[in-house]
Formats: sequence, C-alpha cells, structure tokens
Amino acid sequence: MKKSLFFYLFAVLCTMSLFTSCSDDDDAVSLAEIVAGDYDGTLDIAMDMGGMSVSVGKDIEETVEVTKVTDAAVDLRIQGFSIIGMDLGNIELKNCQLTEVRDGVYDFTASSNLNVVGMLSATVNGTGEFSGNTLTLNLDITDIALDGNDVTYTVDVKYEGTKVAGN
Repeated sequence: MKKSLFFYLFAVLCTMSLFTSCSDDDDAVSLAEIVAGDYDGTLDIAMDMGGMSVSVGKDIEETVEVTKVTDAAVDLRIQGFSIIGMDLGNIELKNCQLTEVRDGVYDFTASSNLNVVGMLSATVNGTGEFSGNTLTLNLDITDIALDGNDVTYTVDVKYEGTKVAGN
C-alpha cells in the first residue's frame, strides 16, 4: 500500500512539472501594445499671434485613438477636429516612434500635413508622452494658409487624456 502511494505521489509530481510554465515562456508585450487604445480627455486650443496667445477653446472633450503600427510605433488620430466652429477633419500623426525614457514612460514626436481642400493647409508637429494610462500631447500647427493665403499666426493644441478601460 505504501509503495503504491509513493508511486502515485511521484507520478503526480512528475505530471505537475509538465503543466507548469515559466515566466520566461511568456510572450513579451511590445511598447505599441502597451499604449494602444482610446484615450478620453480634454484639449485646449490657443492661437499665437506674434507673441500674444489667445485662447480659442478650453477643456474641449476629445478622444484620441492610438493604434499599433509596429512593435515600437503607433498612429494617433483626433477625429473631427475643429477650431472656432471651423471643421478641419481628422488630425493624424502617423508612425510615431516610441522611445522609453524611464520605466513605463514613452515619448514620441511626429509631423503631418493638414489639408482641407480649397480651404486650408498647414503643418502639424506633435510631441507627446505616454505615462501609465495617461497621454499628454502637444500639437504645434504652423505654415497655415487659408484659401491659399499665408496667415501670420500659429495654433497650439494641448491634450491630456486617460486610457479607456478595456482597451
């Protein structure tokens, strides 16, 4: 009886080792997978006219969509962006390269062009940071032309949002 109990326990111990995994076997999660998702927050918009900043929007609720492009790059999208009631469409920053600056904090920079056919063209320069579940984004909209005419002001957009649970 003792012999069979010993063999039974030995068999159980051997079987347990087959079903136990090591943390080394776990797949690594990429930087882009960590930060990808929707972020709900607010943005502030100011027009800079020759050194004088004028607020044209404060605490505007907005969602920024962050999607994985590669393991270390994401796309950011603000859908239906508008300034003073003027709909400018979507602002998209493509292929933002993520750089880990410290544990859990990732920086990025990106540029894109904003074109609303027959109305507006501009350059969008973005810098930002993912820290935990928070996204901070600064957009500097420059080289603005309305109806083909250059304007003398720039637009500064500041956004802060929190990752939506479940993303």
